[in-house]
Amino acid sequence: MASKTVSFRLPENIVQAIEAHAKATGKNKTTLIVEVLTQAYGLSQPSDQQITPAMLQQQLDELKQQVAVLKIDESYTPTEGEQSGGAQDLIARTESQTKAFDQIFSAVPEPLFVCDRQGRIVYINLTGARMLRLERRKALGKNYQEVNLPQDVIAHLQPQLEIALMNGKFIRGEFSLHTSSQTRHYEYLLNPILGSDSTIGGIVGIARDTTQYKQIEAELRNLQEQYRNLFELANDLMFIINASTYEILEVNSQASKRLGYTRKEICRQSFFDISPPKAAAHYKATIVPELERTGSGIFEHTLCHKNGQEIRVEISSRLIEYRDRLVFECSARDLIKD
Repeated sequence: MASKTVSFRLPENIVQAIEAHAKATGKNKTTLIVEVLTQAYGLSQPSDQQITPAMLQQQLDELKQQVAVLKIDESYTPTEGEQSGGAQDLIARTESQTKAFDQIFSAVPEPLFVCDRQGRIVYINLTGARMLRLERRKALGKNYQEVNLPQDVIAHLQPQLEIALMNGKFIRGEFSLHTSSQTRHYEYLLNPILGSDSTIGGIVGIARDTTQYKQIEAELRNLQEQYRNLFELANDLMFIINASTYEILEVNSQASKRLGYTRKEICRQSFFDISPPKAAAHYKATIVPELERTGSGIFEHTLCHKNGQEIRVEISSRLIEYRDRLVFECSARDLIKD
């Protein structure tokens, strides 16, 4: 049998599932997949030749051609002749195909499906069927537009599928499913299936439930908004200062107003730039080592107004994490007003 080398592009979850099954059985990954398909469909496997990716791809292509034309709805009842002929054979092949794919994808916990170029579902795992609230046998052969997907999700997925089929590149995106009790969020990956002749035969799709992560993100945004309000509405002068460079990253309106700078002007400077030279030198020599050692402290300091006026303050400083970096959150109380 003539063969040539081809490359397979599969989502990482599928690759991990195949590798895990191969490790558990002690078999080569390619041999494992070929044996499963051979047993399920009676496909020929030369005993005196090494299994190649090209041979495996040819077998997969044959499977896709057989299943892509199959669509049996609930109202169809095979006649006695059909049951003993082609229709019954196709049903048996479809059931065998599902079992074969289940063996390969059994370690994938996320919803997974395979569609042909027309958008018809060739395979869907149990998790995917539960997500759509469908029996798997009723989903096979149906177009993705005919299953329990809301119109807004279908409208979103259709151009994404077309792009993946046209360009041969994976597509990543998100969608949400709304129910009477809650809304669940999913992140998906659409990965084109390349045939041995480099044509795109269909799409492998995996969805990951990100509802919990979305809820955590919402809670974090809420906390950030509360922190922003406390920071902005504080009566003290508030600063966020880079712990390494002492660059001013954020100030509140009170600090901007008291020092006579716009926020943009202050955030272009370091904390030493808005201090008189003598006070800046003392800060570097005495305060900085203490803050680096303990991470917090209360001390008196002198700031400088834009017009040159010196402002005596008491600063409370503590080391925190802010936007993936270490910073000092500083609250300065104006001692002149006191």
